[in-house]
Amino acid sequence: MKNLIEKEIQSLKLNYPNSKSYVQRLQQMLDMETYTQKDYVSTGLMTPRKKYETKFPEVNLSERCTDVMSYVGGYHIEMLRNGRYFFEGRISTRIDWLEDDLYNKYVSKNA
Repeated sequence: MKNLIEKEIQSLKLNYPNSKSYVQRLQQMLDMETYTQKDYVSTGLMTPRKKYETKFPEVNLSERCTDVMSYVGGYHIEMLRNGRYFFEGRISTRIDWLEDDLYNKYVSKNA
């Protein structure tokens, strides 16, 4: 997971120089020897849909999406207008279940 964090820090410094506190938090995570799912989930940032689409125009969001939770590594979970969450074809009322899926599928191998 260190490589994902390092890439995220580089991207933030180049593209979003005003996100100093988030960069500091990620830099602190680099000092950790191991990472848990809780550590990974703590990297999540909520972004309004319009702003997310401006940053990542290549990502196709559901038309019901209002906000996006994005995580280190470029992964995201959509927040829908009905209060549910969407990740890779699965809809849930609990974001933590989808965060489990995301972590286990993409991140745990690199933690």
